[in-house]
Amino acid sequence: MTPPHTCTQEGRFDRVESVLDEIRDAIRQITDLMVSSARVDEQIKALHQLVSTLSVRLTDLETRVRPLESTNSIAQWIERVVLSLVSGAIVYFATKGG
Repeated sequence: MTPPHTCTQEGRFDRVESVLDEIRDAIRQITDLMVSSARVDEQIKALHQLVSTLSVRLTDLETRVRPLESTNSIAQWIERVVLSLVSGAIVYFATKGG
């Protein structure tokens, strides 16, 4: 005849195995989360590098465009002054000649 405490020990072993299975599942989930976190971290690093590259390129573009904008602005003012002088001359000769 088996001693009565054997059943309780088997029950305890079953519970321990069940807890161990839960721990294994939790460890697998943690491992999956760590892998996902590493992927996100790599994507963030790549995005940060892209933003840095774009920032440098934008600064370079702004440096090249700024002189062109001031040149265009000066050219527009010169055009306006010349147009005003020509218009004034036309009006002057039209009224003086008539």
